[in-house]
Amino acid sequence: MNERTSFDRIEYETARSQYDRWAAKKCETLDEYILRKRKIELNALVKRVLENELSDKDKAIVRLHWYEGKTAKETADILGIDKSTVSKHLDKINSIVYDKLKYAIEYRYGRQYAQESAIIIKGRNAFAFIAEPRSTGQRIKKLRLAQAMTLEDVSEMTGIGKKKLESLESSEKDATASDLAAIAAAFKTSTDYLIFGKEERKCRQWI
Repeated sequence: MNERTSFDRIEYETARSQYDRWAAKKCETLDEYILRKRKIELNALVKRVLENELSDKDKAIVRLHWYEGKTAKETADILGIDKSTVSKHLDKINSIVYDKLKYAIEYRYGRQYAQESAIIIKGRNAFAFIAEPRSTGQRIKKLRLAQAMTLEDVSEMTGIGKKKLESLESSEKDATASDLAAIAAAFKTSTDYLIFGKEERKCRQWI
């Protein structure tokens, strides 16, 4: 294993220390852990439905509107369709996902969670997994949603303010080296993944 540069080591160890302090303080209860685990599993189920049950147009609408944060009008303009058509497709997509999953969720988790899952399905988070991240901000967002975490959670984990995290996810601001190190440590990934989408620099090894 090649040694990291001293700068990399300091950045990573500082970020890792911040994360460890957060983890020790957070200490999820069993109920909190189970609920977050269910949301993560639900996200995975939604992804499968989106991949296998939607048309290419529906997938494009999901990517633009729910993942990239485009308005219905902006989505319509990009795709060359009417705004009303986008709204109709969004309603149809919600119905498809819920109809495909409601009985499986009820069987796995019980009737009460099946009702709660309708709220999650009709939200935006689970739909993010149909899109392949195209930027550092989108990769950060996808990592966060994959763990069913809020911006507040990640802010506590990394020491990065919530507003700044929002700006990073929307690509309104560029992440600094310290930001990238903190986020990489929190999600147990590498800065190369955050920047390039894959491990570009094979000489660097991350814990």
